[in-house]
Amino acid sequence: ARKIYQRDLEQLVDYQRELEEKIDRFDSSQQTRQQLERQKAELITIYEKQSDELRQHRSKLFERLKTGLTASLSRMELPDVALDLAQTARQGEPRNGGRYRAEILASMNGRQLKPMKDVLSGGEMSRFILALKQVFSQKEKTLTMVFDEIDAGISGKTAFEVGKNIKQLSRKKQVIAITHLPQLTAFADSHYQISKVAATTLVKRLDQEEHVERLALMMSSALSDSSLASAGELIDRANRSI
Repeated sequence: ARKIYQRDLEQLVDYQRELEEKIDRFDSSQQTRQQLERQKAELITIYEKQSDELRQHRSKLFERLKTGLTASLSRMELPDVALDLAQTARQGEPRNGGRYRAEILASMNGRQLKPMKDVLSGGEMSRFILALKQVFSQKEKTLTMVFDEIDAGISGKTAFEVGKNIKQLSRKKQVIAITHLPQLTAFADSHYQISKVAATTLVKRLDQEEHVERLALMMSSALSDSSLASAGELIDRANRSI
């Protein structure tokens, strides 16, 4: 045996024990598999139950969310948006987020409900994001919010209403808005002009006179008594609307 296995007596004893353990594991493998199958079934049952609880919880929360969103969107010139929540069962193995995939559906002017990306334009999506921020801001602990061109795709009266909603949001949070629209800029408590010189980015806080001048340039191609007066009127209108 020593010549066959290339082991001395002590090593042969250890090798015997090793083989016995392998045989025991082999004999118990069926039992172990059955135990694991039972555990898997139990876990899947728990997963399905919690997925269903999450689906119901989402539905309840969405009804509350929809009320706030609808009111906010109405204030921003979108009174005819209908919203719903679709939760579709996903096949396959369990995954983070549960069995159901949640997606918000939207409809404009009584049309068929579809995924938001297929219904809302760029300007409408910007307002929807702002509406979400307004609703969530009541619960979020974040003290600062940044909007990078939230005004995309809007102008005129709609832009003014968006500016008013951002201003209202700034009463509870610090809001930084990057914009090229005078209707939003008119609501600013602090106006910073950002410019580039070569590879250097310059940031300048404008005083009240400079604020009016910059607003006039955003509204017109040149400074004039007329453009300055229009800028002043827009700022007064913004202040009166809050």
